[in-house]
Amino acid sequence: MGREQDWKEIEKTQLNYEQGIKDQYKGIDIVKISKENRKTIHKMKKINAKADKLVKALLIWYVIFLILLIMLGLYIYIMYLNNIKSRVNIDFISDLKDCYGINAKVIKKDIDKSGNGKYVLKSKEKKPIEFIVIKEFGSYMFDYFDRTLKEEYEKSGDEIKKTFESHENHENSGLLKYSLIAEPTSLNDIDSIVNKFVQMRDNAGKHFGFDWNVNIRTDGVNQRILSMGETEDEESICRRAKCEYVFTEVELKKEEKFTEEEIERYYKPYALNLFVNGEKVLSKLSKPAMQQNVIYDYYNEDYTMPISALEDIEGVQITYDKYSTPLELTFKNKTYKIGGATVNLEHNTIPTYIEVQNVKQILEAELEFDYKKQTLNIVMK
Repeated sequence: MGREQDWKEIEKTQLNYEQGIKDQYKGIDIVKISKENRKTIHKMKKINAKADKLVKALLIWYVIFLILLIMLGLYIYIMYLNNIKSRVNIDFISDLKDCYGINAKVIKKDIDKSGNGKYVLKSKEKKPIEFIVIKEFGSYMFDYFDRTLKEEYEKSGDEIKKTFESHENHENSGLLKYSLIAEPTSLNDIDSIVNKFVQMRDNAGKHFGFDWNVNIRTDGVNQRILSMGETEDEESICRRAKCEYVFTEVELKKEEKFTEEEIERYYKPYALNLFVNGEKVLSKLSKPAMQQNVIYDYYNEDYTMPISALEDIEGVQITYDKYSTPLELTFKNKTYKIGGATVNLEHNTIPTYIEVQNVKQILEAELEFDYKKQTLNIVMK
């Protein structure tokens, strides 16, 4: 059989097969329909592929559009803030009086059309002090307390001038920057330095400012001597200064300057991160929530914490009023009234902020201090 005859036989067989299929389905050409369906499916695949490309392209353009929209929104918001800033003003004369107790009047000014620039003021008192205010829209800076510090230092006796070295600098704006620095050689020198600072504070009276820049310098590090108001006792100020001095020196690996007793008493970081059974305690007062700290009380020589920090401890129940002020704490069937400023465990009363040694007693817990890592872990039994 030749090749041509072979192909004729194959075609005849195929035709017979297709006719048999057609007869089986009552004249419907299933084979033809199948071929047409395959063509349709092939076309649909091509269409779907094109549609996929189109969708991807549209998504890309949509993302680009969103990015451009966000950038435009940010630009408009920044322009809006700048516009608000240009219209914000502050009455610094009233603010100086209300916030700092400084009653003064303007005697000279060098300002722009928006009222920003340099003002020279004179305080309304028996011995008036001239000082400078630099105003910029809703904020201002002033050097009144730098000038009162300078005045107090310059009229002080030789002992104070031997203790502190003065540093004076005028900024381009004219603001005076004035500071005093003392450099102790040992821990014992802190008592004398703080005593001289308190003398100046008390002599200055209303001229004393919380931000007086009076420092103890330790190996090139300045630690400001702070007085919480005009009446904080000298002992608390001295203890704070000693803690900062010892902490700085120990961090600089100079423990040999102190006895073990001095390190034990004064190596106290101002704040420690609080844990309970090794788990972080989060503050209820901040949003977003941050880890709760305990703060060192230099007067009582103990760390203090808000009573609300205990509420997640198993077995502790704290009730609050509608203003979220804690009213009572209950632990092991014992209820403590919360209020006042002192602890009286005999009468079951505790303050809103409590020393950790009292927490230890109330909760029958152990306290694990790690001053190097600046942590306190309350271990419940």
